[in-house]
Amino acid sequence: MNISGSGECKFGRIYKNTTTNTTTNLTLDIDVEVYYNSTANAVYNNAASTTLNIIINPGYTLELHGTIEFKYTSTRLLTLLINSDATGTGALLDNGVDNSDADNTNVEQYLVFNNSGNTEYHFVSIPVANHLVENSLNNYYVYPFNETNNSWDYLSTGDSLEVGKGYAVFYSGIQNTTVTFSETLNTGDQIIAVTKTDYSGTPADDNWNLVGNPFPSPIDWDDVTPTNIESAIYTWNSSTLVYASYSSGAGTNGYNNDGIIPAMQGFFVHATNSGNFTIPQSARVNDHSQGYLKNAENISNVLRLKTAGNGYNDETIVRFIENAGNGFDGEYDAYKFLSVSDSVPQLYTLAVDNNKLSINALAFFLNTVIVPLNFQVGVQGEYSITATGLESFNDPLNIVLEDLLENTTHDLLENPVYEFSANPDDDEERFLLHFDGVTLLDELFSNNGIEIYSHGEFIYIKNNSNESVKGEISIYNILGQNIYSATLPNISLNRINPNCKTGNYIVKLQTGNNVYTHKIFIK
Repeated sequence: MNISGSGECKFGRIYKNTTTNTTTNLTLDIDVEVYYNSTANAVYNNAASTTLNIIINPGYTLELHGTIEFKYTSTRLLTLLINSDATGTGALLDNGVDNSDADNTNVEQYLVFNNSGNTEYHFVSIPVANHLVENSLNNYYVYPFNETNNSWDYLSTGDSLEVGKGYAVFYSGIQNTTVTFSETLNTGDQIIAVTKTDYSGTPADDNWNLVGNPFPSPIDWDDVTPTNIESAIYTWNSSTLVYASYSSGAGTNGYNNDGIIPAMQGFFVHATNSGNFTIPQSARVNDHSQGYLKNAENISNVLRLKTAGNGYNDETIVRFIENAGNGFDGEYDAYKFLSVSDSVPQLYTLAVDNNKLSINALAFFLNTVIVPLNFQVGVQGEYSITATGLESFNDPLNIVLEDLLENTTHDLLENPVYEFSANPDDDEERFLLHFDGVTLLDELFSNNGIEIYSHGEFIYIKNNSNESVKGEISIYNILGQNIYSATLPNISLNRINPNCKTGNYIVKLQTGNNVYTHKIFIK
Protein backbone atom coordinates (compact mmCIF):
# COMPACT_ATOMS: atom_id res chain seq x y z
CA MET A 1 0.00 0.00 0.00
CA ASN A 2 1.21 3.50 -0.84
CA ILE A 3 -0.14 6.81 0.44
CA SER A 4 0.80 9.73 -1.80
CA GLY A 5 -0.51 12.93 -3.32
CA SER A 6 -0.69 16.58 -2.24
CA GLY A 7 -2.46 18.50 0.50
CA GLU A 8 -3.06 17.28 4.05
CA CYS A 9 -3.30 13.62 5.01
CA LYS A 10 -4.70 12.91 8.49
CA PHE A 11 -5.81 9.66 10.15
CA GLY A 12 -7.27 8.63 13.48
CA ARG A 13 -5.35 5.33 13.56
CA ILE A 14 -3.18 3.12 11.36
CA TYR A 15 -3.35 -0.64 11.94
CA LYS A 16 -3.36 -3.99 10.13
CA ASN A 17 -6.53 -5.96 10.90
CA THR A 18 -6.48 -8.92 8.51
CA THR A 19 -4.38 -12.03 8.02
CA THR A 20 -5.10 -12.20 4.28
CA ASN A 21 -1.59 -10.97 3.58
CA THR A 22 1.17 -12.24 5.81
CA THR A 23 3.19 -9.09 5.19
CA THR A 24 1.83 -5.61 4.54
CA ASN A 25 4.10 -2.73 3.50
CA LEU A 26 2.59 0.71 4.09
CA THR A 27 4.74 3.32 2.32
CA LEU A 28 4.27 7.04 3.05
CA ASP A 29 4.99 9.34 0.10
CA ILE A 30 3.22 12.26 1.74
CA ASP A 31 3.25 13.86 5.20
CA VAL A 32 0.87 11.87 7.41
CA GLU A 33 -0.52 12.98 10.76
CA VAL A 34 -2.16 10.52 13.17
CA TYR A 35 -4.61 11.70 15.85
CA TYR A 36 -6.05 9.47 18.55
CA ASN A 37 -7.51 10.75 21.83
CA SER A 38 -7.14 7.52 23.76
CA THR A 39 -4.35 5.75 25.60
CA ALA A 40 -4.80 2.77 23.28
CA ASN A 41 -2.41 2.13 20.40
CA ALA A 42 -2.69 4.43 17.41
CA VAL A 43 -0.29 2.57 15.08
CA TYR A 44 -0.24 -1.20 15.52
CA ASN A 45 -0.67 -4.66 14.04
CA ASN A 46 -3.84 -6.47 15.07
CA ALA A 47 -3.43 -9.54 12.83
CA ALA A 48 -1.80 -12.61 14.39
CA SER A 49 1.27 -14.15 12.74
CA THR A 50 1.68 -11.24 10.30
CA THR A 51 3.99 -8.27 9.85
CA LEU A 52 3.12 -4.62 9.20
CA ASN A 53 6.01 -2.53 7.86
CA ILE A 54 5.66 1.26 8.08
CA ILE A 55 8.01 2.90 5.55
CA ILE A 56 8.58 6.68 5.55
CA ASN A 57 10.16 7.81 2.31
CA PRO A 58 12.72 10.63 2.01
CA GLY A 59 11.31 14.13 2.41
CA TYR A 60 8.16 13.05 4.24
CA THR A 61 7.11 12.88 7.90
CA LEU A 62 4.89 10.68 10.03
CA GLU A 63 3.67 12.87 12.90
CA LEU A 64 1.92 11.34 15.90
CA HIS A 65 -0.22 13.73 17.97
CA GLY A 66 -1.13 13.19 21.60
CA THR A 67 0.01 10.43 23.91
CA ILE A 68 0.00 7.66 21.31
CA GLU A 69 2.47 4.98 20.36
CA PHE A 70 3.52 2.17 18.06
CA LYS A 71 2.72 -1.26 19.45
CA TYR A 72 3.26 -4.89 18.52
CA THR A 73 3.64 -8.34 20.11
CA SER A 74 5.88 -11.29 19.32
CA THR A 75 3.24 -12.72 16.98
CA ARG A 76 2.03 -9.45 15.46
CA LEU A 77 5.13 -7.65 14.27
CA LEU A 78 5.29 -3.95 13.50
CA THR A 79 8.43 -2.46 11.95
CA LEU A 80 9.42 1.09 11.11
CA LEU A 81 11.83 2.07 8.33
CA ILE A 82 12.81 5.71 7.76
CA ASN A 83 14.35 5.83 4.30
CA SER A 84 17.16 8.13 3.17
CA ASP A 85 18.64 8.88 -0.24
CA ALA A 86 20.39 11.69 -2.12
CA THR A 87 17.20 13.82 -1.98
CA GLY A 88 16.92 13.72 1.82
CA THR A 89 15.66 11.64 4.73
CA GLY A 90 12.23 10.74 6.09
CA ALA A 91 11.25 11.74 9.61
CA LEU A 92 9.18 10.67 12.60
CA LEU A 93 7.69 13.17 15.06
CA ASP A 94 6.42 11.25 18.06
CA ASN A 95 4.82 11.86 21.42
CA GLY A 96 5.85 8.76 23.35
CA VAL A 97 6.79 5.94 20.99
CA ASP A 98 7.25 2.43 22.44
CA ASN A 99 9.72 0.39 20.38
CA SER A 100 11.28 -2.15 22.75
CA ASP A 101 12.61 -4.41 19.98
CA ALA A 102 15.59 -2.76 18.34
CA ASP A 103 15.41 -5.03 15.31
CA ASN A 104 12.06 -3.52 14.34
CA THR A 105 13.22 0.12 14.09
CA ASN A 106 15.54 1.24 11.30
CA VAL A 107 16.59 4.80 10.50
CA GLU A 108 18.71 5.35 7.41
CA GLN A 109 21.19 8.13 6.70
CA TYR A 110 22.49 8.52 3.16
CA LEU A 111 26.04 9.81 2.89
CA VAL A 112 27.14 11.20 -0.47
CA PHE A 113 30.60 10.42 -1.81
CA ASN A 114 32.12 13.70 -3.00
CA ASN A 115 35.57 12.46 -4.05
CA SER A 116 37.17 15.11 -1.82
CA GLY A 117 40.07 13.00 -0.55
CA ASN A 118 41.07 13.61 3.05
CA THR A 119 38.15 16.03 3.49
CA GLU A 120 35.55 13.29 2.83
CA TYR A 121 33.99 13.61 6.28
CA HIS A 122 30.38 13.83 7.40
CA PHE A 123 29.24 15.10 10.80
CA VAL A 124 26.79 12.48 12.10
CA SER A 125 24.69 12.11 15.25
CA ILE A 126 22.75 8.98 16.25
CA PRO A 127 18.91 9.01 16.56
CA VAL A 128 18.83 5.93 18.78
CA ALA A 129 20.06 4.83 22.19
CA ASN A 130 22.66 2.21 23.21
CA HIS A 131 24.49 2.14 19.90
CA LEU A 132 27.87 0.55 19.26
CA VAL A 133 30.20 1.57 16.45
CA GLU A 134 29.96 -1.82 14.74
CA ASN A 135 26.15 -1.70 14.67
CA SER A 136 26.17 0.79 11.78
CA LEU A 137 29.63 2.29 11.24
CA ASN A 138 31.81 -0.79 11.13
CA ASN A 139 33.25 0.18 7.73
CA TYR A 140 33.89 3.79 8.70
CA TYR A 141 36.54 5.74 10.52
CA VAL A 142 34.72 7.39 13.43
CA TYR A 143 36.19 10.43 15.18
CA PRO A 144 34.73 12.28 18.17
CA PHE A 145 36.24 15.69 18.92
CA ASN A 146 38.11 16.00 22.20
CA GLU A 147 37.48 19.51 23.54
CA THR A 148 39.98 19.12 26.38
CA ASN A 149 42.99 19.08 24.03
CA ASN A 150 41.57 20.38 20.71
CA SER A 151 42.08 17.11 18.88
CA TRP A 152 40.23 14.21 17.28
CA ASP A 153 39.95 10.87 19.04
CA TYR A 154 39.28 7.56 17.29
CA LEU A 155 36.59 4.97 18.02
CA SER A 156 36.72 1.31 17.08
CA THR A 157 34.70 -1.88 17.50
CA GLY A 158 33.20 -2.15 20.98
CA ASP A 159 33.05 1.60 21.57
CA SER A 160 29.69 3.24 22.20
CA LEU A 161 28.25 6.27 20.42
CA GLU A 162 26.68 8.80 22.77
CA VAL A 163 23.26 10.35 22.24
CA GLY A 164 23.56 14.07 21.49
CA LYS A 165 27.20 13.88 20.45
CA GLY A 166 28.49 14.45 16.94
CA TYR A 167 31.05 12.32 15.11
CA ALA A 168 33.15 12.93 12.02
CA VAL A 169 32.79 9.76 9.94
CA PHE A 170 34.98 8.87 6.99
CA TYR A 171 34.30 6.09 4.48
CA SER A 172 37.32 4.82 2.61
CA GLY A 173 35.30 3.46 -0.32
CA ILE A 174 34.60 5.45 -3.49
CA GLN A 175 30.81 5.31 -3.53
CA ASN A 176 27.69 6.69 -1.88
CA THR A 177 26.71 4.75 1.23
CA THR A 178 23.71 4.33 3.51
CA VAL A 179 24.11 4.01 7.28
CA THR A 180 21.31 2.31 9.23
CA PHE A 181 20.63 2.85 12.94
CA SER A 182 18.57 0.07 14.57
CA GLU A 183 17.73 0.64 18.22
CA THR A 184 15.06 2.33 20.30
CA LEU A 185 14.44 5.82 18.94
CA ASN A 186 15.36 8.81 21.07
CA THR A 187 12.31 10.60 22.41
CA GLY A 188 11.67 13.29 25.01
CA ASP A 189 13.94 16.19 25.93
CA GLN A 190 17.62 15.40 25.35
CA ILE A 191 20.22 16.79 27.76
CA ILE A 192 23.64 17.28 26.17
CA ALA A 193 26.83 17.86 28.14
CA VAL A 194 29.54 20.30 27.01
CA THR A 195 32.94 21.09 28.49
CA LYS A 196 35.11 24.20 28.67
CA THR A 197 38.79 23.75 29.51
CA ASP A 198 40.49 26.80 27.89
CA TYR A 199 43.21 24.53 26.50
CA SER A 200 45.32 27.13 24.66
CA GLY A 201 44.02 30.29 26.32
CA THR A 202 42.69 31.73 23.04
CA PRO A 203 38.86 31.85 23.20
CA ALA A 204 38.34 31.46 19.45
CA ASP A 205 40.49 28.30 19.40
CA ASP A 206 39.24 26.60 22.56
CA ASN A 207 36.10 25.09 24.05
CA TRP A 208 34.62 23.56 20.89
CA ASN A 209 32.18 20.68 21.36
CA LEU A 210 30.95 18.48 18.50
CA VAL A 211 27.31 17.68 19.28
CA GLY A 212 24.33 16.66 17.13
CA ASN A 213 20.60 16.41 16.49
CA PRO A 214 19.53 13.34 18.52
CA PHE A 215 16.12 12.90 16.85
CA PRO A 216 14.94 11.07 13.70
CA SER A 217 13.50 14.41 12.53
CA PRO A 218 14.74 17.97 11.89
CA ILE A 219 14.92 20.43 14.77
CA ASP A 220 14.63 24.22 14.87
CA TRP A 221 17.74 25.60 16.57
CA ASP A 222 15.87 28.80 17.42
CA ASP A 223 13.73 26.69 19.80
CA VAL A 224 16.82 25.62 21.74
CA THR A 225 17.92 27.78 24.68
CA PRO A 226 21.74 28.09 24.41
CA THR A 227 22.59 27.40 28.07
CA ASN A 228 26.38 27.16 28.63
CA ILE A 229 26.97 27.68 24.89
CA GLU A 230 26.93 30.56 22.43
CA SER A 231 24.08 30.81 19.95
CA ALA A 232 26.01 29.86 16.79
CA ILE A 233 26.32 26.39 15.25
CA TYR A 234 28.86 25.19 12.69
CA THR A 235 28.98 22.12 10.48
CA TRP A 236 31.24 20.78 7.74
CA ASN A 237 29.91 20.26 4.21
CA SER A 238 32.14 17.82 2.35
CA SER A 239 30.46 18.55 -1.01
CA THR A 240 31.44 22.26 -0.96
CA LEU A 241 34.51 21.94 1.31
CA VAL A 242 33.39 24.80 3.55
CA TYR A 243 31.87 25.15 6.99
CA ALA A 244 28.29 26.37 7.23
CA SER A 245 27.35 28.59 10.17
CA TYR A 246 24.10 29.85 11.67
CA SER A 247 23.36 32.34 14.44
CA SER A 248 20.17 34.15 15.49
CA GLY A 249 18.38 34.25 12.16
CA ALA A 250 21.30 34.36 9.70
CA GLY A 251 23.18 31.52 8.03
CA THR A 252 26.06 31.04 5.59
CA ASN A 253 27.18 28.44 3.05
CA GLY A 254 23.89 26.58 2.77
CA TYR A 255 22.44 27.00 6.23
CA ASN A 256 19.01 28.54 5.93
CA ASN A 257 17.89 31.57 7.91
CA ASP A 258 15.41 29.77 10.14
CA GLY A 259 17.83 27.46 11.90
CA ILE A 260 16.59 24.08 10.69
CA ILE A 261 19.05 21.29 11.50
CA PRO A 262 18.44 18.02 9.62
CA ALA A 263 17.94 14.72 11.37
CA MET A 264 21.20 13.12 12.50
CA GLN A 265 23.29 16.19 11.63
CA GLY A 266 26.36 16.80 13.77
CA PHE A 267 27.56 20.35 14.46
CA PHE A 268 30.01 22.32 16.58
CA VAL A 269 28.99 24.61 19.44
CA HIS A 270 31.23 26.91 21.47
CA ALA A 271 30.98 26.41 25.24
CA THR A 272 30.87 29.34 27.66
CA ASN A 273 30.88 27.04 30.69
CA SER A 274 31.10 23.35 31.43
CA GLY A 275 27.59 22.02 31.95
CA ASN A 276 24.51 21.00 29.99
CA PHE A 277 22.10 22.37 27.45
CA THR A 278 18.80 20.82 26.38
CA ILE A 279 17.38 20.08 22.96
CA PRO A 280 13.68 19.83 23.85
CA GLN A 281 11.32 17.45 22.10
CA SER A 282 9.26 20.56 21.23
CA ALA A 283 12.13 21.75 18.98
CA ARG A 284 11.37 18.98 16.44
CA VAL A 285 9.74 20.24 13.24
CA ASN A 286 8.30 18.89 10.01
CA ASP A 287 10.66 20.81 7.75
CA HIS A 288 12.83 19.06 5.18
CA SER A 289 13.91 22.27 3.44
CA GLN A 290 17.47 22.06 4.74
CA GLY A 291 18.17 18.65 3.29
CA TYR A 292 21.44 17.84 5.07
CA LEU A 293 22.89 21.15 4.54
CA LYS A 294 18.39 25.83 1.58
CA ASN A 295 18.59 29.04 0.14
CA ALA A 296 18.64 31.95 2.56
CA GLU A 297 15.37 33.63 3.38
CA ASN A 298 15.13 37.42 3.40
CA ILE A 299 15.88 39.18 6.68
CA SER A 300 16.43 42.87 7.39
CA ASN A 301 19.71 44.80 7.44
CA VAL A 302 21.85 41.89 6.26
CA LEU A 303 24.61 42.08 3.66
CA ARG A 304 25.63 38.68 2.31
CA LEU A 305 28.94 38.50 0.44
CA LYS A 306 29.74 35.46 -1.65
CA THR A 307 33.10 34.84 -3.23
CA ALA A 308 33.48 32.46 -6.16
CA GLY A 309 36.48 31.10 -8.03
CA ASN A 310 38.38 27.91 -8.85
CA GLY A 311 35.04 26.08 -8.86
CA TYR A 312 34.27 26.81 -5.18
CA ASN A 313 32.33 29.36 -3.10
CA ASP A 314 32.43 30.85 0.36
CA GLU A 315 30.17 33.32 2.17
CA THR A 316 30.26 35.85 4.96
CA ILE A 317 27.54 38.05 6.46
CA VAL A 318 27.55 41.55 7.95
CA ARG A 319 24.31 42.47 9.68
CA PHE A 320 23.05 45.30 11.87
CA ILE A 321 21.11 44.63 15.06
CA GLU A 322 20.16 46.96 17.86
CA ASN A 323 22.33 46.42 20.95
CA ALA A 324 24.92 44.30 19.09
CA GLY A 325 28.56 44.83 20.06
CA ASN A 326 31.55 45.70 17.88
CA GLY A 327 33.67 42.83 19.18
CA PHE A 328 32.68 39.17 19.13
CA ASP A 329 29.13 38.83 20.46
CA GLY A 330 28.13 35.30 21.46
CA GLU A 331 24.43 36.06 20.99
CA TYR A 332 24.64 37.11 17.33
CA ASP A 333 28.10 36.49 15.84
CA ALA A 334 29.67 33.33 14.45
CA TYR A 335 33.38 32.60 14.23
CA LYS A 336 34.97 31.72 10.90
CA PHE A 337 35.90 28.08 10.47
CA LEU A 338 38.41 28.07 7.62
CA SER A 339 38.27 25.31 5.04
CA VAL A 340 40.95 22.64 5.25
CA SER A 341 41.24 22.72 1.45
CA ASP A 342 43.53 25.17 -0.39
CA SER A 343 41.20 24.94 -3.40
CA VAL A 344 38.54 27.05 -1.69
CA PRO A 345 38.62 30.88 -1.61
CA GLN A 346 38.00 32.16 1.93
CA LEU A 347 36.05 35.29 2.85
CA TYR A 348 35.45 36.64 6.36
CA THR A 349 35.36 39.87 8.35
CA LEU A 350 37.46 41.00 11.29
CA ALA A 351 35.87 42.31 14.47
CA VAL A 352 37.52 45.12 16.41
CA ASP A 353 39.00 42.46 18.73
CA ASN A 354 40.57 40.77 15.64
CA ASN A 355 38.32 37.72 15.79
CA LYS A 356 37.65 36.18 12.38
CA LEU A 357 33.89 36.07 11.79
CA SER A 358 31.61 34.36 9.29
CA ILE A 359 28.61 36.26 10.71
CA ASN A 360 29.34 39.74 12.04
CA ALA A 361 26.57 41.64 13.83
CA LEU A 362 27.10 45.36 14.44
CA ALA A 363 25.08 48.07 16.15
CA PHE A 364 23.14 50.60 14.08
CA PHE A 365 24.95 53.85 13.37
CA LEU A 366 24.57 57.23 11.68
CA ASN A 367 27.95 57.86 10.11
CA THR A 368 30.39 55.76 8.13
CA VAL A 369 31.59 52.47 9.59
CA ILE A 370 34.47 50.46 8.09
CA VAL A 371 34.55 46.69 8.37
CA PRO A 372 37.78 44.86 7.41
CA LEU A 373 37.01 42.10 4.89
CA ASN A 374 39.71 39.46 4.59
CA PHE A 375 40.24 37.26 1.56
CA GLN A 376 42.66 34.41 1.00
CA VAL A 377 43.23 31.79 -1.68
CA GLY A 378 45.41 28.79 -2.22
CA VAL A 379 45.21 28.86 -6.02
CA GLN A 380 46.06 31.79 -8.29
CA GLY A 381 43.20 32.84 -10.55
CA GLU A 382 40.19 35.04 -11.23
CA TYR A 383 37.68 35.53 -8.42
CA SER A 384 34.57 37.56 -7.66
CA ILE A 385 32.68 38.94 -4.68
CA THR A 386 28.89 39.26 -5.08
CA ALA A 387 26.72 41.22 -2.66
CA THR A 388 23.10 40.27 -1.95
CA GLY A 389 20.63 41.61 0.58
CA LEU A 390 21.27 45.24 -0.41
CA GLU A 391 17.51 45.78 -0.64
CA SER A 392 17.11 44.70 2.99
CA PHE A 393 18.57 47.97 4.32
CA ASN A 394 16.71 51.15 5.13
CA ASP A 395 17.25 53.92 2.56
CA PRO A 396 19.35 55.88 2.01
CA LEU A 397 22.48 53.75 2.23
CA ASN A 398 25.88 53.55 0.59
CA ILE A 399 28.02 50.40 0.64
CA VAL A 400 31.46 50.64 -0.95
CA LEU A 401 34.00 47.83 -1.32
CA GLU A 402 37.59 49.07 -1.22
CA ASP A 403 40.36 46.95 -2.71
CA LEU A 404 43.56 47.92 -0.90
CA LEU A 405 45.74 45.87 -3.25
CA GLU A 406 44.43 47.52 -6.43
CA ASN A 407 43.84 50.88 -4.69
CA THR A 408 40.30 51.03 -6.11
CA THR A 409 36.78 51.42 -4.76
CA HIS A 410 33.64 49.69 -6.00
CA ASP A 411 30.07 50.88 -5.31
CA LEU A 412 28.12 47.71 -4.55
CA LEU A 413 24.79 49.48 -5.04
CA GLU A 414 25.70 50.38 -8.62
CA ASN A 415 27.14 46.95 -9.35
CA PRO A 416 26.86 44.14 -6.76
CA VAL A 417 29.59 42.06 -8.43
CA TYR A 418 33.31 42.85 -8.09
CA GLU A 419 35.78 40.80 -10.15
CA PHE A 420 39.52 40.62 -9.46
CA SER A 421 42.67 38.53 -9.67
CA ALA A 422 44.26 36.94 -6.62
CA ASN A 423 47.13 34.66 -5.70
CA PRO A 424 48.23 32.94 -2.47
CA ASP A 425 50.91 35.56 -1.74
CA ASP A 426 48.43 38.45 -1.51
CA ASP A 427 47.88 40.10 1.86
CA GLU A 428 44.70 38.53 3.23
CA GLU A 429 43.70 41.91 4.72
CA ARG A 430 42.83 43.07 1.21
CA PHE A 431 39.36 44.63 1.40
CA LEU A 432 37.45 47.19 3.44
CA LEU A 433 33.68 47.56 3.53
CA HIS A 434 32.43 51.14 3.93
CA PHE A 435 28.88 51.36 5.29
CA ASP A 436 27.24 54.77 5.30
CA GLY A 437 23.92 55.49 6.97
CA VAL A 438 22.63 52.23 8.44
CA THR A 439 20.06 53.26 11.01
CA LEU A 440 16.89 52.10 12.70
CA LEU A 441 14.88 55.10 11.51
CA ASP A 442 15.24 56.82 8.18
CA GLU A 443 14.68 60.24 9.73
CA LEU A 444 17.83 59.82 11.87
CA PHE A 445 20.00 59.74 8.76
CA SER A 446 21.83 62.98 7.90
CA ASN A 447 23.57 63.43 4.55
CA ASN A 448 26.31 66.01 5.03
CA GLY A 449 27.52 65.94 1.44
CA ILE A 450 31.11 65.37 2.57
CA GLU A 451 32.26 62.83 5.15
CA ILE A 452 35.72 62.72 6.70
CA TYR A 453 36.75 59.68 8.71
CA SER A 454 39.71 57.43 9.45
CA HIS A 455 40.52 53.74 9.63
CA GLY A 456 43.89 52.59 10.86
CA GLU A 457 46.57 54.71 9.19
CA PHE A 458 44.30 55.99 6.43
CA ILE A 459 42.05 59.05 6.15
CA TYR A 460 38.98 58.90 3.91
CA ILE A 461 37.15 61.76 2.18
CA LYS A 462 33.75 60.60 0.92
CA ASN A 463 31.49 62.57 -1.40
CA ASN A 464 27.84 61.69 -0.73
CA SER A 465 26.47 64.29 -3.15
CA ASN A 466 25.93 64.26 -6.90
CA GLU A 467 27.98 67.42 -7.33
CA SER A 468 31.56 67.70 -8.50
CA VAL A 469 33.77 68.15 -5.45
CA LYS A 470 37.50 68.79 -5.53
CA GLY A 471 39.76 71.07 -3.55
CA GLU A 472 42.66 71.31 -1.12
CA ILE A 473 43.06 69.05 1.88
CA SER A 474 45.29 69.86 4.85
CA ILE A 475 46.07 67.85 7.95
CA TYR A 476 47.20 69.43 11.23
CA ASN A 477 48.56 67.92 14.42
CA ILE A 478 47.31 68.97 17.86
CA LEU A 479 49.90 71.77 17.94
CA GLY A 480 48.35 73.30 14.84
CA GLN A 481 51.27 72.39 12.58
CA ASN A 482 50.48 71.52 8.98
CA ILE A 483 51.89 68.04 8.35
CA TYR A 484 50.19 67.18 5.07
CA SER A 485 48.68 69.04 2.09
CA ALA A 486 47.35 67.78 -1.25
CA THR A 487 44.83 68.46 -3.99
CA LEU A 488 41.72 66.34 -3.70
CA PRO A 489 40.67 64.70 -7.01
CA ASN A 490 36.99 64.60 -7.97
CA ILE A 491 36.16 60.97 -7.08
CA SER A 492 33.53 59.56 -4.72
CA LEU A 493 35.98 58.13 -2.17
CA ASN A 494 39.53 59.34 -1.56
CA ARG A 495 41.98 57.40 0.58
CA ILE A 496 44.96 59.30 1.98
CA ASN A 497 47.97 57.97 3.85
CA PRO A 498 49.66 60.98 5.52
CA ASN A 499 52.26 58.71 7.21
CA CYS A 500 51.42 60.12 10.64
CA LYS A 501 52.22 58.77 14.06
CA THR A 502 49.40 57.44 16.23
CA GLY A 503 47.34 60.31 17.62
CA ASN A 504 44.58 62.88 17.06
CA TYR A 505 44.62 65.16 14.01
CA ILE A 506 42.47 67.82 12.37
CA VAL A 507 41.51 67.40 8.72
CA LYS A 508 40.56 70.54 6.76
CA LEU A 509 39.03 70.36 3.29
CA GLN A 510 38.42 73.52 1.27
CA THR A 511 36.38 73.13 -1.91
CA GLY A 512 34.94 76.21 -3.62
CA ASN A 513 33.32 78.39 -0.96
CA ASN A 514 32.89 75.48 1.48
CA VAL A 515 35.27 74.50 4.25
CA TYR A 516 34.94 71.16 6.09
CA THR A 517 36.90 70.25 9.22
CA HIS A 518 36.87 67.11 11.30
CA LYS A 519 38.88 65.64 14.17
CA ILE A 520 40.12 62.10 13.52
CA PHE A 521 42.32 59.52 15.21
CA ILE A 522 45.09 57.73 13.33
CA LYS A 523 46.59 54.48 14.57
